[in-house]
Amino acid sequence: MASYASPSDNSGSDYDFKTIPGQLVNSGLQGLKDLATKYKDNEVVGNLAVGGIADVSKTQANTGLAAAYNDAFLGSLHKFSAAQNENQATTAQQLASYQSGLESKREQETIDRADESKERGFQNQVNRIDQFSRRQFG
Repeated sequence: MASYASPSDNSGSDYDFKTIPGQLVNSGLQGLKDLATKYKDNEVVGNLAVGGIADVSKTQANTGLAAAYNDAFLGSLHKFSAAQNENQATTAQQLASYQSGLESKREQETIDRADESKERGFQNQVNRIDQFSRRQFG
């Protein structure tokens, strides 16, 4: 089984993971590798290890695709706003700004709908009182 938790040159030295997430991924993959090595004659354990490594690989690929999509989308979004804004924002800042705008729009639409609902409810109460008064005092 190829080792995803150690360098491809098989020099025996470990990678120097500088982030906690990198260390956690490395540790998890190393654990799968160790498990598969310890129980190399057990097909179920081997399948578990290979499935786990495949899952990590697929997740990394999907994360890369999502990042590329966001870069492309926000890059094109930035081109349209570049004429108005000379300061170039990072992709994260652009995404935060875009999401903030969407959230503000959603909140405003919710407030507008609530106001409309209150007005309809108030008008319905007025209509009921009016109908009651006409029946009573008619």
